[in-house]
Amino acid sequence: MKRLTRFQENISVKKATNYAIIINSLEILLILGVMTLVVISPQYDFSPRMMRLLVGVAAAVIIWGAVMDIREAMSTRRLLSQLDAMDDTIDAMEKLNNTLRAQRHDFLNHLQVVYSLMEMEEYGEANSYIEKVYGRITAVSRVLKTASAPINALLQVKLAACEKAGVQVTLNITSTWKELPVSGWEMCRVLSNLIDNAIDAMADLPDGKKHLTITLTENLKEYVFSVANTGTSIPPDDQQRIFEPGVTTKSDGHGMGLFIVRETLRHYGGDIQVTSDAQETVFSGTVPKDTTIPEAKAAFLQAMADDQKMYENLTAILQEKHMQTFLDEGCTEKEARRKAEKKAIEDARYVLPNACATKMVMTANARSLHNFFRLRCCNRAQWEIRELACRMLKLVKDVAPNVFCNAGPACVRGGCSEGSMSCGKANDVRRKFKKSGS
Repeated sequence: MKRLTRFQENISVKKATNYAIIINSLEILLILGVMTLVVISPQYDFSPRMMRLLVGVAAAVIIWGAVMDIREAMSTRRLLSQLDAMDDTIDAMEKLNNTLRAQRHDFLNHLQVVYSLMEMEEYGEANSYIEKVYGRITAVSRVLKTASAPINALLQVKLAACEKAGVQVTLNITSTWKELPVSGWEMCRVLSNLIDNAIDAMADLPDGKKHLTITLTENLKEYVFSVANTGTSIPPDDQQRIFEPGVTTKSDGHGMGLFIVRETLRHYGGDIQVTSDAQETVFSGTVPKDTTIPEAKAAFLQAMADDQKMYENLTAILQEKHMQTFLDEGCTEKEARRKAEKKAIEDARYVLPNACATKMVMTANARSLHNFFRLRCCNRAQWEIRELACRMLKLVKDVAPNVFCNAGPACVRGGCSEGSMSCGKANDVRRKFKKSGS
């Protein structure tokens, strides 16, 4: 029985219904309005342009309504899918809870039976009875190793399904997954799809050949899991496509299970891959850990806020200074403000973290260097880069004077390439480079 049916009806279906009623009502009203104007009121003589406008508006509203209906339908489908997965998880947890309650209820009875057998000196029978009871208890306790009750419940249910299908299961759980970022019911959805697929892949094998290995572990950066089976291998071509929607290797499959698995993991920054050969097929997945340290994150955000405030204050101070300089050079107030703002923003970057000194090693051929000097030795270049370019030009001229004798901004050996953005000081620039050799 689906326990979430009423919840589904009250939340998703109700919302979708309300949207549908509102949108379709608007469409009906618009169409009635158009019919009233065109058919019922023929005294109005509409021009072809007006008719096209009315038809266009009506068509736009109808298309918009259809898009909204489709969007709500898809949203409702996603929600129903999530609710189904949650309902399955609740079923699994209920079964595990019932099993644990039954074990607790029968524990005293088991002790009494063992005690009676030992009193009767039936030690062999007592030993056999204990082994049977122990086997039942460990079958449950071996899945109770994670900190997620839904995952524990799912593993218990799947172990029972494997036992019924004649599948031998090996559980390798070396982590509690205590801080797994994926919600329990979503991780159950992932593992359930993989385990069910593995059981189906081994359906045609004899019982002694059916082996399933489930591994849950973690490392410093990730939570790691894998589901391995000895069933039919997956062809190499299908291994590349098997996570796409609609792709399946089953005769009665829909090709959505593995697609859902991958999308769920990728939502949390994780991923899944498959390897398959004649001996074994393994689906391996990872989910990155949330390595954020709250105190460090708070300190970083505060530093960023302080830097931003300092940057804005410094920009305002520099802009006022640069604006006066540009006004003195004869620029209009509007032009001076624009240039001052641009220069202030560039200069104020000193206070940002990415303005820290960085040592770089780069390589470039002569042609690339000529292009670099043409752009970055120009007065229009940012002043720090311009200073660096001029020093580089001086160094390469000392090494290869014939190659770089005419290197520098465009105006050194011709006209200015900046057009209307020119600094207007081409002659001064030519004299500077001729005099300094750079």
